[in-house]
Parts: sequence; C-alpha cells; structure tokens
Amino acid sequence: TDEALSRIAPRRTRTNAEGQFLFAQLPEGRFRFRAFLDLNGNGRWDGGQLLPYRPAEPVTWSEDAMSTRPRWESVLETPLRIPNP
Repeated sequence: TDEALSRIAPRRTRTNAEGQFLFAQLPEGRFRFRAFLDLNGNGRWDGGQLLPYRPAEPVTWSEDAMSTRPRWESVLETPLRIPNP
C-alpha cells in the first residue's frame, strides 16, 4: 500500500559501468525507482536555482511500481532513461 511505502527509508546506489544498479535485500512490497544524473557530484538530486540560473539535474522515475519478494531477483520491465542535459 502507499502507506507502507512511506515507512521505508529511501535507499541509494550507483550504477556500474554498464548502467545497471542493484538494491540488495529490499523488503517485500511494491517500489518505484528514481534515477538522476548527478552533474555536480554531491550525491543528491538538485532541483536547480533561479538566481544565478542553474537548471535542475536530469531525473526520471520508473513508470510503474515493481513488486519484490524476499530472496528473489527482480528486474525492471522498462529501463530507466535519463534525458540528456
């Protein structure tokens, strides 16, 4: 449920050289994933700034929530594609 999702702490990971990522030991549930291009290397998404102008870092979300089960490997049906800055 949406309520259960709100109780799970956010997790972070980085992609490998092929652009793949892994979240180990996710609890059973439904999850959506967000990916962003960390242009300034600070480890978090930046939403931009008006003055002086700086655009937001490119970001994307998984289209649908994905179900996970304990000790099972799950793969996103649609790859996450980050728009070019």
